[in-house]
Amino acid sequence: MKQLINFLLIPQIEHSSRETEFRLNIFYRLLCTIQLFLTLPVVFLFIFFRWNVMAFSEGLFFALTAFACFLTRKGYLRIAVHFFVMLIISGCLIFLSCSHINDSTFAISVGIIICGVFLTMKETVLWGAIATTSLLLIAWFSPIFTILPRQTLGVESITDIAAAHHHFSTSIILIWIGVFISIVFRKNFTELLDIIKKDNEKLTREIEDRKAAEQQIRSLNENLEQIVEERTQKLRQREEQLLHSEKMRAIGQLAGGIAHDFNNQLTGIISCADIIKLELTRESELYELADTVVTAAQRSGELIEKLLSFARKGKQQSTVVDIHSVIDHVISLLSHTFDKRIKIDRQFDAKKALIQGDPAQFQNILINLATNSRDAMPEGGALRFSTANTTISKDKSPSPSLADSPGEYIMLSVADTGKGIEKEIQSKIFEPFFTTKERGKGIGMGLAAVYGAVESNHGAVCVVSEPEAGAEFQIYIPLCNVPANSGPSKIHDETTHPARVLIIDDEDVVRLSAEKVLIRAGFDIMSCSGGKEALSVYENEWENIDVILLDMIMPELNGKETFRKIRKINPLAKVILFSGYSLDGDTQAVINDGACTFIQKPYNITELIKTVSRIASGKNK
Repeated sequence: MKQLINFLLIPQIEHSSRETEFRLNIFYRLLCTIQLFLTLPVVFLFIFFRWNVMAFSEGLFFALTAFACFLTRKGYLRIAVHFFVMLIISGCLIFLSCSHINDSTFAISVGIIICGVFLTMKETVLWGAIATTSLLLIAWFSPIFTILPRQTLGVESITDIAAAHHHFSTSIILIWIGVFISIVFRKNFTELLDIIKKDNEKLTREIEDRKAAEQQIRSLNENLEQIVEERTQKLRQREEQLLHSEKMRAIGQLAGGIAHDFNNQLTGIISCADIIKLELTRESELYELADTVVTAAQRSGELIEKLLSFARKGKQQSTVVDIHSVIDHVISLLSHTFDKRIKIDRQFDAKKALIQGDPAQFQNILINLATNSRDAMPEGGALRFSTANTTISKDKSPSPSLADSPGEYIMLSVADTGKGIEKEIQSKIFEPFFTTKERGKGIGMGLAAVYGAVESNHGAVCVVSEPEAGAEFQIYIPLCNVPANSGPSKIHDETTHPARVLIIDDEDVVRLSAEKVLIRAGFDIMSCSGGKEALSVYENEWENIDVILLDMIMPELNGKETFRKIRKINPLAKVILFSGYSLDGDTQAVINDGACTFIQKPYNITELIKTVSRIASGKNK
């Protein structure tokens, strides 16, 4: 039943013209319905009467109707309708001739009506005329049939007379009534088709508009999904970068704390070893051993300096630097030390190249990166230094740390054609002591020092690399618009100026070694192990104290707070700061508040003596 309903409702034939398609489907359904009603009689006649004339006629009509269906499915509507009307008229006339029963002529009027629906008015009238002429010819030549009814007594109606005497008057009248009905019905059918056509066109437009809207919604949905995916990917990358940045910051704090404490111990070792050397002659074996201790301690100090650089607490000065000049100087150094199979070149695209920082620190950054590239090219290759100006915004930032500091930057690139770096370890290469080199060929502090130095200059470093495709390190540093310094200031030799010095440091080894050094240099020494003790002493003895050596990192009362309280006692107090860290924020703030200078641990005894003597003599610069 469901298939039958689908057959009756769903169009079976498609055509470019909607009207023609509608007519084709209606006629096709009509033919199929006739075939459906013919099937049972044909089967019944075949089973019970075998192949008599009636069964043969029904079967032939069924086959010819199937041929009309075939023509209709091919789109030949007019041919199919003419063929079907001809089939009805000829079938009725044959049945009439064989059975001598004129009731079959009523089917001719049905065929004429069908003809009028699907053909033109002229064609309908033509088929009506053909059917009428055929009946007239049969009545003319046949002794059985007549055109008009005869006068018969006892007959109640014209219909009974026609049935009794086999005349065609009623059939001819019905044929032309069918012609008239078909013409009238065709007009209504055409109007119905126009209405259906308009509704169909409207429905088609609505369907097309809906499809267009669905396509637009689908496109917007795809774009939205793509945007969401891109933003999710960016957020995921930002999250990974932020986690990596937090991880590096935590490692930096740990490394800085270890380095600070280690510097304090190195300070005592170097100072004591220098004092021992002063007590011995150069020919002494103990002198050589003491010198070895100093050398080993200084090398350890270099390692600690790299740790401090990673922790952004290393030694540095702040001045205006022309990075192009620094690169040229580094290339000059490398060209004399690197393998000649490594081709070094540069490309300066940056129009602005002035930055704020320490020239020596930037030299170390470039040398560390170049050394790393050299080790990745044991068979030779190409090493390129290049620069370019770029503008960083919140939406376009190579690193989360720069997103909050938009502005003009210079991008310094160091690229090589070496072995490259695998994706899996790119997030670890800046960690302290991480290395892929063979044991004994690297300690893993070069890139860590680069990372810390760049971060301390408010920049960021990124790596772009694929295995066997080389590596490129991109460093972003904010530009500076102040002219570069013409050259280093002149350094004058200092002479010792005896004075009373107050040493304030919580580390016994530092404090005691400084006492020994300064006492041998002729200074009068007082020492305290903390800020509170020092304030108590200074409050009573401030008039007799010329210089104060103040450590910045102490428990209970740190160097910054101690300095401010000392200045309350004596606003003109001469204070020298020293620390295992560099000029960080607190140290620089104390210098800005009036501290004379700063000494980085570990120091050598000559530096300490000259600095104390210079400050004691009143030369604060």
